[in-house]
Amino acid sequence: MSVRLTGIGLVTGFGQGAHRFWNGLLETATLPVHDEPDVGPFPIRGIRYTTPTSPKRLVMLDLALREALADASLEAVPEDALVMRVGQGPEPGSPPNAAAAEMLDMWPWRHPLLPASCEQIHLSHACASAAVAVGFARDWLAADLAEIVVVAGVSALNGYENLGMHVSRALTAGSPLPFDRARSGIVLGDGAGVLILETVPHAAHRGATSDIEVAGAVSRVAAGDASSSDPDVVTDCTLRAVRQADLATGPAGTPYIHAHATGTVQGDAAEIAGLEDLAARMDWDNVPVSSHKGAIGHLMHASAFPAVAAGVYTMRERLAPGTSRLSDPENTHRLHLLADAVPCNARSVLVTSFGFAGNSAALVLTHRPEEQPG
Repeated sequence: MSVRLTGIGLVTGFGQGAHRFWNGLLETATLPVHDEPDVGPFPIRGIRYTTPTSPKRLVMLDLALREALADASLEAVPEDALVMRVGQGPEPGSPPNAAAAEMLDMWPWRHPLLPASCEQIHLSHACASAAVAVGFARDWLAADLAEIVVVAGVSALNGYENLGMHVSRALTAGSPLPFDRARSGIVLGDGAGVLILETVPHAAHRGATSDIEVAGAVSRVAAGDASSSDPDVVTDCTLRAVRQADLATGPAGTPYIHAHATGTVQGDAAEIAGLEDLAARMDWDNVPVSSHKGAIGHLMHASAFPAVAAGVYTMRERLAPGTSRLSDPENTHRLHLLADAVPCNARSVLVTSFGFAGNSAALVLTHRPEEQPG
């Protein structure tokens, strides 16, 4: 059964809205203005959330949900919807107290537009969490276990995650530089995302339309390297996803790739090697590749939300965004690491997402304007 993406909601360092994020990506030379330096290196433009009753993560989730519902032409989340939350999981031995649960996004999501009858599931797969959830949602819908799924997540700068990245030596003291020879690590960002996925009959019944199909989704939880720096894992995960989506070999099947590419030395190198292998196996050349993390930072478990948004806009606008601050890209053979936006006629997008402890996922989105369900 075909599964369509009918709604996108996004909050990033560029501010509220998926379109604002997209416009920011097209201006790849600079990072967001530091309007609120007290909240970290990637503040949210124009959003005030530092009130006692409105923690910033809840405000960001609220804004993303409302935008996604409007995009899907829904007034509220349907009562029979499945809601999938993504976030950090508790560390082994951590105390099960309310404060820890709130910080880790483990508490039930209460919202005026979210009926209490909705079943909620929490998924935690490190930085691949949101992409894994989209794949899970696709499988759930294809199996006729639900007709509509809401995937939601937020990443708010906090000491827990910052310390974790510091201990793992993943942070950089400078700027995030995905795919650049001078890259030295990641910078964490603030943001939230909501995606609404539906079966074609459900969307058609309520008169909704969508030109984006989730054509492939593969998750893998296994690793030879705990830091997920294994090119073979990258190739395996992405190759299975593009084959599932039935992408063609040769020039006709060449997609745009929105890469995980966080800016770590080992991670980016492994991803380049794995994607080069994928391109060789599929006989693709000059494959356009970019990442958003040089512009808005790394949203950790929520990082796939802006990646999906970038992929959707790439296909609709026929324009692939560049990677912010990329000035000295690594050498590639079949991949074209984009520093600036370029025209792109790809009808499919491969979104990659890799996390610690072998959590990996790949999504294939396909543009099908001629097959809208409405």
